[in-house]
Amino acid sequence: MICDTDTIVAVSSPLGSAARAIVRLSGPEAVRCAAAVFVPDRPLGDAETYTSRNGAVALSSGPLRADVPASLLVMRGPRSYTREDVLELHLPGSPALVAETVARLCAAGARPASPGEFTARAFAAGRLDLAQAEAVMAVINAAGRRELAAASRLLSGELSECIESLVDRLRRLLARAELAIDFSDQQVPVLSAAEAGAEAARLRDEVVALARRSRDVTHVDGDVRVALVGRPNVGKSSLFNRLAGAERAIVTEVAGTTRDELRQRFTIDGTPFVLSDTAGLTEAVADLAPGDDARRRLHAAAHARTLAVLARSELVLAVVDAARWTADPSSHDDVERLLATLAAPTVLVLNKCDLLPLGSGGPVADGAVASARETSHGAPVVAVSARTGEGLDALRAAVLRTLRRGDLDRAADGPAVVARHRQCMETAAEALERATLLCRPGDDDAGPAPCPGADHGEELLALELREAIDALGLITGRSSPEDVLNDIFAGFCIGK
Repeated sequence: MICDTDTIVAVSSPLGSAARAIVRLSGPEAVRCAAAVFVPDRPLGDAETYTSRNGAVALSSGPLRADVPASLLVMRGPRSYTREDVLELHLPGSPALVAETVARLCAAGARPASPGEFTARAFAAGRLDLAQAEAVMAVINAAGRRELAAASRLLSGELSECIESLVDRLRRLLARAELAIDFSDQQVPVLSAAEAGAEAARLRDEVVALARRSRDVTHVDGDVRVALVGRPNVGKSSLFNRLAGAERAIVTEVAGTTRDELRQRFTIDGTPFVLSDTAGLTEAVADLAPGDDARRRLHAAAHARTLAVLARSELVLAVVDAARWTADPSSHDDVERLLATLAAPTVLVLNKCDLLPLGSGGPVADGAVASARETSHGAPVVAVSARTGEGLDALRAAVLRTLRRGDLDRAADGPAVVARHRQCMETAAEALERATLLCRPGDDDAGPAPCPGADHGEELLALELREAIDALGLITGRSSPEDVLNDIFAGFCIGK
């Protein structure tokens, strides 16, 4: 991200012919550069902020001098968008005239701005945080009134205030955990495991609730986006084909066949949805054979694509193998952690119920559904068989109920976000879930300990809390690395 002390210039109005065009300058030499091409009706030197001067842009000098009427808006730093001196030349929108004006401003000492550099300077100067900077582009790209309203809410700082409140509480909890580390050899009850676990769980739930209340600023209208997620080989692709009404996804016994997102539109009672099939969410890259770098890269890329799909989804169908759920109670913890941290409303789908001893409608399936409800964090639970089609009507009904009870109400009073923000919130929630698990007492614990109940427990707790803080800090830019900033501002128009 370029944020030096150069004076930058760019055209900030749309390309092409128009009645008017805007050429924007920002930097310490903005007034001097403007004076080289603009002849004002009054001196520029004494122009106060938020004032204008009428005058002309001088196209040439000497006996053939030609002046084109123009006006200049002056915004003095720090009371400007970039907190530098910002000047805007408003002149007739002739592409040739605009190009000549920019060339002469560069000859006077300005340099062409990079994409998004004006907003990057506003971010670097503290005028905007990163979420608000992204809102600038959302406002520019808004295609309708609802998108514009959502982008305006993001620009207002509504999301940033919520995030900063959560980060402040996280920092207070981290401070106590670090104090417990300092006094760990003195038996000082600075922070008990029970207290730390309860606060971490509250913060996790609040982060998840914020994510689920949020509305994607780029998708407040249109089809509802639904994602199928789960472990490899639980039948996601078969279920995708059933819901889509077409054999779109490859179905094999080989785990990990799906690597790229596959999309298909479908409707339920006239409501349009876009369904996404994804790679297995818990494929373990670390379990691959040493030296198999190509497979590791494939697994890592597929996992990243799944996380990106989750970040922009408005409803998640978490698919579980019903037979494994019934036979292996240890698998319940993985599902519970997933449901506790997903940033979108979720329906838990027990698939392959036809493989249970008494079929999908029998007592075994009923028992599986009942046990799943105990760990579903309130998410609806539906038993289905993608192979036979049993339970599909119940699944469609559960999706509609989730939609109609308000969980997917895009007009609800929730903060506006972009997909990146939801992904950051999910990462923070996962870290807080791990922090909560660290604080659970072991079988031999007699009661609350001054730390999370294990050797080096305070250090591990502090590590997870820092990860949660960093993940939320990525939203506002407090902890954003340079490459993240570069990627975000590179998507801006030049002149913004």
